Amino acid sequence: MIGRYYLAQARQGLLHDLQYRTAAAFSLFGFLLEPVIYLAVWRSVAIARGGAVAGYSLDQLTAYYVVWSLVRAMNLALTPYTWEWRIQSGRLNDLLSRPIHPFHHDFAFFAGQKIVWITLWLPFAVVLWFTFRPSIEVTPLRVGAFAVAIWLAFTIRLARSARLTAAARRAGRRQQGCAQRRSQCQLLQHDKPSVAVRRTCTTTSRNMKATPTAFTPRPIAISGMR
Repeated sequence: MIGRYYLAQARQGLLHDLQYRTAAAFSLFGFLLEPVIYLAVWRSVAIARGGAVAGYSLDQLTAYYVVWSLVRAMNLALTPYTWEWRIQSGRLNDLLSRPIHPFHHDFAFFAGQKIVWITLWLPFAVVLWFTFRPSIEVTPLRVGAFAVAIWLAFTIRLARSARLTAAARRAGRRQQGCAQRRSQCQLLQHDKPSVAVRRTCTTTSRNMKATPTAFTPRPIAISGMR
């Protein structure tokens, strides 16, 4: 079942970006602009210093930033801001009502999108390759190790984002609960509370001071946000 679900969601992600390929191309261009700027800056620095920076030659620096552009495209995943949008809009309720964890939905959907993103990245990489002539030694073993590492990195980032969001939500609910109990204690100050109530209010005040500020990110839209 899980295998068929992954295939179906990957196909949906692929069709999504094929249908909105212009938006995907502009999003990818925005993410790849940073490596190109770094490449231009550090090539200028290397040329000014005789062709090397900290032991890295001009060709090695170029190769690093060309490969980094691929890593940047592959490691795009949901952010805590998108999780907040899901919670506020009710989208998360729909995902939780399914008989499978939302992580599998996101992983498979993004895996399908990566096909379109890598296809769009290839012309970009070809232009960089023939423009700057990087020094990259490609072997089957290195390509295989890189493929495994990049997918593991994407998995870790997606899982870390989900865990961070869950921790932030727990902290927010705890602070909200402490605030509600504190309001109740303030209302009881006009009466004569019992010893147990006074102890509860004292504990609530201490928890309010020890509880960190809730995580309240701003919404942000990225390619693939549903």
